[in-house]
Amino acid sequence: MSATGEHRIIGDESELPRGSYFYVLPVPVEKGQLALIELRGDPEFIIVGRWFPNVLGYDWIFQRRRVIQCTSNVPVRVLGLVISVEDPPKQITNLREDEYEHLFEGPFPRTLNC
Repeated sequence: MSATGEHRIIGDESELPRGSYFYVLPVPVEKGQLALIELRGDPEFIIVGRWFPNVLGYDWIFQRRRVIQCTSNVPVRVLGLVISVEDPPKQITNLREDEYEHLFEGPFPRTLNC
């Protein structure tokens, strides 16, 4: 599996610093891994966040200052695993539900529903 070309962070919501570069591996993303995610079926609306599918009946995306709960029929597509060029982020893998469910209890500083 080969990585896509370099991408650059332009916002300040990602845990990767603004201006940092990353690759995307087009592989299945496990719970808690950093992913490139397309929202609303719009290739112009792409974010980097930690992907938590099917937790407490919803899909979730965690970013540095917000939690996105995917609650409607708006399309959400995980494009692949994000690998930082400068310093690979900590990968969270093989989590049991009892190890991360507390993360979804809130209150959240900023919550968006997609």
